[in-house]
Amino acid sequence: MQHPGNSRNCAMPCLSSKTLAPRHQYEDLAYIMQQGHRTETPVVISANVEQNLIEVARVQARTMLCDLPMLRVSDIVVPFITGVELFHHVDRGRHTVKATVTLPHTKLKDVQAHLVLLSAQHYRHMMENLLGSSVLDASTLHASTNRAESLSLHWLTLQRPKDAMSATHSLPQDFVYLQHTSIIHSHLVSLWHSATVKAIPPQAHVDRATFHRCGLVVTNHPSGGHLVASMHLAEVAPYTSTPPKALCHLATTIASRLASTLVTCRLPPASLNPTLPTATAQFHHCRVCMAKPFDTVETKNARAAVVCGLCHHHVCLSCTRPKSLVQHSSPSPLPICIHCVGSLSPRLSPTPRLLATPGSNRSSAAASRYPPSLPRHVAAPPSPASSSYSSSFSVSSSSSSTPAKPTSIWTPRHTFALAALPSAMYPHVQRNADRLVITPELEADMRDMGEAAVETLLGAVRLPMKKLVDTSLQTRPDVALYEHATSSLYTVKAVVVLPPYDVLELLALLDMRSTESFRHTMRILLDGAFVDGAVLHATPPSSPHSAESMTLNWLAVQNAKVHLPNRDYVFLKYGNCYALCGQGSPRRPAFMPTTSSTPSRPLKDTVAVSVWESVDVTECGPLPNDLNTLRLHFRQTGYVLEYMPRSRDASHGICISFFMSEEVPSSRSVSSLGKAWVVRMAQSVANLHHALVHQYVAEGRQRQLDMPRPMKPTAASRCHCCSKRFSILRRRHPCHLCSELVCKRCLDKQFQVDLCATCRLPSSMSLFKYWAS
Repeated sequence: MQHPGNSRNCAMPCLSSKTLAPRHQYEDLAYIMQQGHRTETPVVISANVEQNLIEVARVQARTMLCDLPMLRVSDIVVPFITGVELFHHVDRGRHTVKATVTLPHTKLKDVQAHLVLLSAQHYRHMMENLLGSSVLDASTLHASTNRAESLSLHWLTLQRPKDAMSATHSLPQDFVYLQHTSIIHSHLVSLWHSATVKAIPPQAHVDRATFHRCGLVVTNHPSGGHLVASMHLAEVAPYTSTPPKALCHLATTIASRLASTLVTCRLPPASLNPTLPTATAQFHHCRVCMAKPFDTVETKNARAAVVCGLCHHHVCLSCTRPKSLVQHSSPSPLPICIHCVGSLSPRLSPTPRLLATPGSNRSSAAASRYPPSLPRHVAAPPSPASSSYSSSFSVSSSSSSTPAKPTSIWTPRHTFALAALPSAMYPHVQRNADRLVITPELEADMRDMGEAAVETLLGAVRLPMKKLVDTSLQTRPDVALYEHATSSLYTVKAVVVLPPYDVLELLALLDMRSTESFRHTMRILLDGAFVDGAVLHATPPSSPHSAESMTLNWLAVQNAKVHLPNRDYVFLKYGNCYALCGQGSPRRPAFMPTTSSTPSRPLKDTVAVSVWESVDVTECGPLPNDLNTLRLHFRQTGYVLEYMPRSRDASHGICISFFMSEEVPSSRSVSSLGKAWVVRMAQSVANLHHALVHQYVAEGRQRQLDMPRPMKPTAASRCHCCSKRFSILRRRHPCHLCSELVCKRCLDKQFQVDLCATCRLPSSMSLFKYWAS
C-alpha cells in the first residue's frame, strides 16, 4: 500500500504498468456512465483483457509465496492483539508487513469460497467485518463470469486511524484494485493489486493509494486440521526504519477479524427465518443454562423459548447470540445458542513470545545421568496425535477454575485461555513426530521399561522420607509434602486424600491417549505452568482385560522464573492397575472387565500407578535454540493411587502420592530455583480432584447432547434428592448433568457447575475407559 506523494521516484506498478498488463489493454474498459466518486455502475472488461489479467495475476500471486527474512514487530510500534503475530521486512524503503493468525477447524476450500466476492453487497459486508468502522464506502465494479478463476475489480474507501492522521495526510484513502483468488501449490492466495481505471480518477478530497502484491496467503497448519492466514501489506516510506503505524494497524485489524468473519460466514443456511415459539409442555427449561422454566402465558416480561438456528434446541434469549449468515448476497441474522457459538468460534491465543538466549550451551545444563535410548526402526503406524482443541461442550478450564495465585518464584506467562492453541514449539515437535517409527519390538521394550519404572516408583512409596523443611514453598495446605535427596536426584512426594472414588476412574483420567485430552487435562493439573504438550504415540492395552496405558508424550512447562528458558520433556507414560499379593510376593496386573459400565469396587489391596520416565528418541531431539527451551528428564515421576482402609471391609478415601524429581549434577546440591520448581509441580496433585470432576461433567454433557433426555411433562413438586416439597422459600434448581430439579441445599456449586448431590457422589462418577471401548 503506497501513497503517491510519499516518493515520486518510486512509482508502484499497477494495471497500467508492465507488471500486470500493457497500458493499451485498459482502453477496452468501458467508461462508467455515472460520473462522481460514489457509483454503483459496473465496469465492463472484455474477455481477452480479463484472461490476460488472470494470467499475469497468477505470476504475481506466486511471488507472494516467496519467503522474506522478516523480523517481529515490537509492541511499542503497534499494540499487541491476542492471536496475531506481526512481522516486518524493509528493502530500499519499501516496507512489507505480514500479520499472521491461526484459523482453527477451517478448510481451505471454505476460505476460498468466502474470499470470492462477486457482488457489491457481499463485498461491502466482508470489508465491514474485516475493517469495521474504518470502511467509509465499498463497491464491486466488475466480477468475472468465469467460475474457474476468481477475478474482481473493487473500489474501497477507508478512514485513516486517528494516530496516523497528520496535517498533510488527514484525508481518507481510496483504492481501486483487482482481487484474484486461486490455489497455488496447496496455498490459497488472494492477490490485491491496484488498477488504473480512467473512469475513476483520483478525487480532490480523497488520497488515492495503491496495493502492490498485497493480500492474503492461507496455508495448512503443521498440526493439521487448522489453517494459518497471513495478511501482506506494503508501503514505500524510505526515511523510516520501522514500519508505519497505519500499515501495521490495517494488517493486524484484518488478521484479527478474519477468523470471526469466517465463522460468521460458515454458519449453515438451515434456519434463515427462525421462529420464536411459545414454550410447550415438553420444553420447560433452557437447554443451556437450565435456569428457570419458560413462561406458558405471554406477558410483557415473559420468559419465552428461542430455537437455536443450528442445533434446534429451545433456549432462553440470554443464552443466544445473534449471528449474521451470508447466504449468496443477503446477510441475515439468526439466533445461535452459546454452545453452538463455542463450537464454531475460534479460540485465538498468542504464540508465546519466548526470549532467545543466543550462544547458550544446552548441553552444559543437561544432567549427568542420560535417559535410556530408543533405537531407530522401520515401518511404524501413524501417530495418533489429534487436534489441540477440546470439545466445545466440555467445561472450559478458563471459565470454571480460578488460576493459582502467582508467587514470587512462579509467574504464569499465560492463562488457560491463552494456552488453547499450539505454541511455536509444536510445529517442530510434530515435524519430528511424523518421522517417529514404533515397531512391535520397540513397544515391547517400552513396556519392559515402564514395568521397571513402576517397580521403582512403588519402592519409593515405602521409602522413609522427611517432611519438607522449607514450609514457605508450600502453597496448598491440603497437600502433605515430603522430600528425599540423593547424590544424583532430589525427589518431592506430595500426598493428598480424595473422596472414595474408584481408582479406575482416576486411571482413566490419567490415560490421556490423545493430544486433545492430554492438553485439556494438563492445563487443569499444572495450572498456569503448562505451555504445550502432545501425544507422539499411543499403544493399545496388551490384553482385553488389562487397564494398561502406554503413550509417548512431549510436555513443555514454565520454569521457576520467567527469564529462565522453558523446560520440555519427551517421556514414556506407563500406567496400570495392580493387585498386591502380599508381603514379598510379586505384583500382578488386576483383572479388568470388558464392559464400559462402572465395574465393581476393587479390593483394598489394589493399587494404580501412572509413571513418567524420560526416553531418548532420536527423531525428537532438543528444540532449536531460538525457542529458548531446555530439554530435561523425568526420573521417578508419576502417580500412585491407593485405597485408605477405614475398617476391614470398607475404605474412606483414596490416597494419591505424586512424585516429582530433579536431577542433580555430581558433587552439587539442588539449587533453590530447582527446588522451588519441583515443590510447585508436586503440589499440582491437588488439582486432580478438579480435573476428574471436569472430565466427568464434560463426558456427561456430551452424552446428553448425543442422546438428550426427555423432559418431564410437568414440573416436579419435590426435591429429587431430599424429597422436600418446593415452596416460595425452597426454589427449584435444575442439575446441569441429570436435569433433575433439586433444592438449593442439595445443589453443589463447588466447581462452578450446578450438580445435584446424587451426581456428586463418588460412586456416581464414571469416565470412559479405554480398555473397555
